[in-house]
Amino acid sequence: MLDACPNWSTDISWGLVQDYMLNPEPGMSTQQAWLAFFKEYQNRILWGSDVVIFTRNRFESDPPTSVQPGGVMSPDQYHADLSKMKGFLDELPVAIGNKIRYENYVRLFNRARFSVRAWERENADQSIWDIATPAHP
Repeated sequence: MLDACPNWSTDISWGLVQDYMLNPEPGMSTQQAWLAFFKEYQNRILWGSDVVIFTRNRFESDPPTSVQPGGVMSPDQYHADLSKMKGFLDELPVAIGNKIRYENYVRLFNRARFSVRAWERENADQSIWDIATPAHP
């Protein structure tokens, strides 16, 4: 997918995906295969934690399903989740690990901020809410 879409990046912060990387079942990609993938696409992989502030979400068994916060996570619990990929990412050369851990985020989000500001400057005099009027004739 990344070869077919050269402007895409991917975020591997979802806990379930991290579990597949750390504990692959038979037929899944091995840790070595994941590390090779990280090396090949080192400039396009973002890592973080999908943990926010709640330990668990509870889902109702009957529709409609709604998400309820399960309780505030302690700092120790949060850092334990963040550290579960540390050993795995430490298998990579330091420069690649740093790109995946934080440098790619900085580069991507800084570039996005400048692009958004440039778009705002270019379109400041236009009514962006009037979709009947084309932005560029």
